[in-house]
Amino acid sequence: EQLGHMKGGPSIKVLLDLALGDDAQIAEDAGAVLETQVFLYEADTDRLKQALDAGNPIARRVVESYAKAEFFTKLPELPETIDVVSYVAGVGDISTDLLSPGSEAHSRSDRELHGKCMIDEKAQQELVALQAQHPDKRVMLVAEKGTMGVGSSRMSGVNNVALWVGKQASEYVPFINIAPVVAGTNGISPIFLTTVDVTGGIGLDL
Repeated sequence: EQLGHMKGGPSIKVLLDLALGDDAQIAEDAGAVLETQVFLYEADTDRLKQALDAGNPIARRVVESYAKAEFFTKLPELPETIDVVSYVAGVGDISTDLLSPGSEAHSRSDRELHGKCMIDEKAQQELVALQAQHPDKRVMLVAEKGTMGVGSSRMSGVNNVALWVGKQASEYVPFINIAPVVAGTNGISPIFLTTVDVTGGIGLDL
């Protein structure tokens, strides 16, 4: 299950070892996880083909699942609505340097540490308090009378916003959040909006 949260890459070799192994129950479970993975190398698909040609039933089930694109069609449904509570992060344009200061670039590889430099400590405490007051809502970061995310695409800025107001990507991976909701009364900077989209987030022009 933990390997499945990687969505592929180096974890596929281990999952294939388990799925094509001798323990029937483990092979069944690993095969089910493989059906959800999307990042496979050619060497991985070659192993599946060899196992399929040899008559392995788990390999057949995985290949048939891929052929039906079940890794996509069986994803959870998106909610029809998202309830939000607004937090005005600033009046006027909000620069990506406010969300991820260039002066703190040395800490960007440490998500937890770098997250502490977003806006300021007071704002971070207010975000935590707002989430506690509205546990059933998402906190939307707003640039009042300005544009959100001017300056650059700055993935680290989106990462910091997601860390404070996004959703946890995996229960097994700390400090990696996705899908923040941001807004600006003058819209979202296009290049920043692209980065928000990549994380599964939403940018609103108010």
